[in-house]
Amino acid sequence: MTTDPAVSVQSQRADAGGAIDALSRSREHWRDLARIAFDLSFETDAEGRFVLLSPDRAFGWPTQPLIGLAADGLLLQPAGVASLNPFHSPSPLRRHHAWLRRADGSAASVLISSRPIRDPDGVLTGVRGAVEDISDREAQDQRLADILLCQQTMREIARRMRRAVLPDTIIGIGLDELLDATGSGGGLIVVCEPGPPQAAQPGESAPPGPGPRVLHRAGSPLKVADDILIAHAVATASDLQAPWTRTETLYGHRLVLSATATRFSDPVVLMLWRDEARDWLDGDPDLVAALLATLGGVLEHDQVQRELARHSGADTLTGLLNRDSFVIEVGRRLDRLDAEGLAATLMVVGLDRFREVNERNGPEAGDDVLRQAAHLLREAVRPTDLVARLGGDVFALWLDGADQFAAAERAEVMCQQGIAVKLGEPAPEPLSMRVSVGLATRPCRSYDSIDGLLEQAHAALGAIKLAGGGRWHFYNEGTGA
Repeated sequence: MTTDPAVSVQSQRADAGGAIDALSRSREHWRDLARIAFDLSFETDAEGRFVLLSPDRAFGWPTQPLIGLAADGLLLQPAGVASLNPFHSPSPLRRHHAWLRRADGSAASVLISSRPIRDPDGVLTGVRGAVEDISDREAQDQRLADILLCQQTMREIARRMRRAVLPDTIIGIGLDELLDATGSGGGLIVVCEPGPPQAAQPGESAPPGPGPRVLHRAGSPLKVADDILIAHAVATASDLQAPWTRTETLYGHRLVLSATATRFSDPVVLMLWRDEARDWLDGDPDLVAALLATLGGVLEHDQVQRELARHSGADTLTGLLNRDSFVIEVGRRLDRLDAEGLAATLMVVGLDRFREVNERNGPEAGDDVLRQAAHLLREAVRPTDLVARLGGDVFALWLDGADQFAAAERAEVMCQQGIAVKLGEPAPEPLSMRVSVGLATRPCRSYDSIDGLLEQAHAALGAIKLAGGGRWHFYNEGTGA
C-alpha cells in the first residue's frame, strides 16, 4: 500500500505540533506548581540565558526584562573565584546553597534545586529549576542561636554569682564574667540618683551619699573622666524610659548601655566598652540586658543597705562611721574646740596596693582586710577620737586637740608599722600592708570647715600615692599638695 507523501508530511506536522503543545502545557503546569512552592522558578537555554521565569516579580526584580540575559548575573560570588553556576549545571542539584543579588543591592541566601534538559542525543539544551529564599529562616536561626548562647552564658554567670554573699561581691563577679563573655575592655555601673555627681576615689567602688555615682567598675578604665561618663549615663537615662539597651560610639570606643528601673532609686545604667575597631556581636546587647535584669534584686538590696547605713550613721561593712555621719559629728565638735582653744588634725589613711589584694585573693578577701584594718585603726586612737570609712580602702581619723607635731608622730608610727592583716584560713603569717597618710591640721579658730579639711587631706594623700606611697604628708596650701 502506497502512502500519499502529502498525507505523511501533514501527519508529521501534526505530531510535532502536538509535541510542542504538550511541552508548552508541561511548562505551564510546572510553572504553576513552582509558583506555589518556590520564590522563583526558571528555565535557561544552552548558553545559560533565562528563557522562562515565574512569578512576574522576584527578589525585587521584574522578571520579564531578565529574559534573554545571562542567569549568572544574579549570582553573588567573589571576583575571580570560579564556582558552580546552578543556572547552567550539567548535573542535577538538590538544595544547593547560593547568594543572589536583590534589586536593592542586598544579598539573599537561597537554596536552588535544578535538573538539566538534554536533547535525544544527550546534548545539554538548558536547565530547569526553582529557588527558595531562606534569608528570613537563617536570620531566625541565628537569633535563636544567640538566645540559646545568652541563656547558657547567663546560667554560668548566675552559678558563679550564687557562691558570693555580699551584694558588692555579687555585682563584681557578674560584671567581671560579663566582660569575659563579651570580650569587653571594661565596664561600670552607674546609679542615677538625683544630686551632684560623685566620682569614685582611687580604690573606691561607690562613695556613699546622694547623687549619681559609680557603683562598681571592672576591666581597663576608659580614658574619660568619671564625671563625664556619669553625666552621659544620666542624660541617656533621662531621655529613655527604663528598661532599655542601646549601642553607640563615644570617644573612639564602642559602647553598650543598658538601664533597669529599681524600686528605690532612679535607673541603674550598666556601661561596657571596647575599641572602635571591634564591633559588638548580635547577642552582646541582649547579654548585657540579661545580666542587669539578673542583678536587679541585688542592686535594690544594695540601695536599701546604703540608705539604712546613711540614716544609721554606720558603714555597713566595717561598722565605723560613714562619711556623712563623720562630717556631721566633726562639725559638732568645731565650736567646742574653738571655745577651748584647741587645734585638731584630720588624717586620711589609704591602704597601699589594696587593689592587688582584691585581684589576687578575691573581693571577699578584700572585704575581710577592710574589716581588720577598721578594727586596728579603731584601737590605734583614743576613745574620744573619731574613725570613719570614707569609701573603698580610704579611712579618716579625727584627732581632737592634736597639733601638727602630735599628728606627725602618730602618722610616722603608722607608716613604719603598717597594718597587719591575715588572709585566708588557716591563717599564714600576718601580712603587713603599707599605708599612706594625708594630713590637714585645723588651728584653733581658723574657721576651716570639715569639707575643706577633707579636700586638703585627700590632696595630700593623692600626692603620696603618686610618689609611691608608704609615707605621710601634710597639705601644703602653697602647692596644693
